[in-house]
Amino acid sequence: PGHKQRLLRMDKLWVPTTWQRDVFAKHGVPTAKIDVLGEPVDEKLYQAGGGARYTRAELRQLGRRIRLDKSTARTNDDVDHGQERAVLLAVGKWESRKGFDILVRAYAAAFCAVEDDVASVDKMDRWVKAPPLLVLKLSNYHGNANAAESDLVAAVNATCAGDVWIITSHIATSDMPKLYRSATVLVQPSRGEGWGRPHSE
Repeated sequence: PGHKQRLLRMDKLWVPTTWQRDVFAKHGVPTAKIDVLGEPVDEKLYQAGGGARYTRAELRQLGRRIRLDKSTARTNDDVDHGQERAVLLAVGKWESRKGFDILVRAYAAAFCAVEDDVASVDKMDRWVKAPPLLVLKLSNYHGNANAAESDLVAAVNATCAGDVWIITSHIATSDMPKLYRSATVLVQPSRGEGWGRPHSE
């Protein structure tokens, strides 16, 4: 209630998409008041190609490990069974819409062993023998990123051979390309996006 009246009192409204402009106009906000100002990405900063990246050890120093249960888990070694471990990276706010619970369930389904059987493990494919490091870079714009650990543990009930790390500390904008370059795969399981900054970056 009163939202439209507050908008009408403004001299100008800046919205990131034509969709939002059309919604406001449909509900009586004069289009002359509305300017579309698209969400920016620094193309000079986010360039493809070579550049610095975080090592596996540096990624672990930035965050903290969560165990998906209290069962035995594999070591933190970067190399397991002679294989270098891949890095799966997800970036976003800690909220239900971003779907981190979906991601961790999928990770557990793929990389968590039903039983600790060396003979069975030896038959698994390369990524299960050396499960990837899942790194969640969480922001705290609209929620409590510190609640992520308990929420994620509650989402999974398995004996996990994987390795999940949460980064809630600030990473400077200038270092975000370094974080992205550290990943083997960017994984964004969102239930819905208004724009999708990590995808664009």
